[in-house]
Amino acid sequence: MSCAAAIAVQETFAEERILDNVAARSSQLFDALSALRKKPSVSPLILDVRGQGLMVGVEFAQAKSAAIANDPFARSDAPKQLASRIATRCLDKGMLLLTTSIFETVRFIPPLNVSEQEMTEVSRCLHHLNFPHQLTNDRLGDSGVHYLL
Repeated sequence: MSCAAAIAVQETFAEERILDNVAARSSQLFDALSALRKKPSVSPLILDVRGQGLMVGVEFAQAKSAAIANDPFARSDAPKQLASRIATRCLDKGMLLLTTSIFETVRFIPPLNVSEQEMTEVSRCLHHLNFPHQLTNDRLGDSGVHYLL
């Protein structure tokens, strides 16, 4: 039974060209994040964009505090809990993002069949965030962490 299910999944991947879609949407996502990173107000806050396919993480600078005073990547102009604030603002626009518990990282993990139009909406949502000014006064929920269900 499990072999039949695996073969059916392989056939569906081939028929619906899932891997071709993953490659195209991955390029679209990385292009959008690259464009975002070129914005002068955002560039100093993004430390790294990494991932493969449709599993992509964006690491942001942490706010400088006494606890991390010697961290070379902490910035005095970075809003506190920036990743959670971004996730909250995107959730307000209908986009669910994952954040990490320790680092200021936002993770994109869309479904493998995400459409070009949906990825365009992701890009539009990110580009409409006003870094860092709009994100400094956001009110967070209890945890500030949102999970993609």
